[in-house]
Amino acid sequence: MRSFLSNIFALALLFTLMASALASVVQVPKPEDFHAILQQHLNDPCLFVYVIGARDQEGNSWCGDTQRADPLVKTIIHTMPECTIIEAPVQRAEYKHNSAYPYRVDPHLQIVGVPTLIHWTKDGPGQRLTLGEIEAEPLKTLRASVQRK
Repeated sequence: MRSFLSNIFALALLFTLMASALASVVQVPKPEDFHAILQQHLNDPCLFVYVIGARDQEGNSWCGDTQRADPLVKTIIHTMPECTIIEAPVQRAEYKHNSAYPYRVDPHLQIVGVPTLIHWTKDGPGQRLTLGEIEAEPLKTLRASVQRK
């Protein structure tokens, strides 16, 4: 019994350590909440905004480009545990063909397409990557972006 409890404790400790080694991901429930959530994290040592096609209950996005970028972005996130990622999902029906969509017209975001990953600094949005750039050399590009801040 003692061995079993020791194993359970060891597993719990391992999961705690693994969780603390991952970047923090914060969800934006709706576009109106974006700036309030952003304000809460402006002093974080490393901050990214990830605008994506919303995911369903199974975690699948309506946006094929988001589906392609997600595994790459998650790989990057796992190598940068000091970072906070603000995920800002967009609903297809509200976003598609809507030039007045809040993330498109926001003077700081000016989203042209999803997914878009933006390194956010204390001075505002820094480098931004779209799908092609995320696929090209994401880790190298983002690390360089964070080191320049």
